[in-house]
Amino acid sequence: MPTVPERVKAHLVRERPNFWCDACIARRLRLGAGANRTMARNVTSALENTRGFSRVLGQCANCGQTRKVTQAV
Repeated sequence: MPTVPERVKAHLVRERPNFWCDACIARRLRLGAGANRTMARNVTSALENTRGFSRVLGQCANCGQTRKVTQAV
């Protein structure tokens, strides 16, 4: 079974070049009890400092809200 970080990374790569907010990632991947934004935020915050991912203030491709969003580049 893939770990939460592996699932988040795979989702962002599949959805490239779209930006996703933590809440939408959590809902799409059913993290925790189904929408645990904190679990997603922990992963995306760590990805912010790695090659291949970008985290900025922008518009989420899924919900359209302006929030911190993450993208696989």
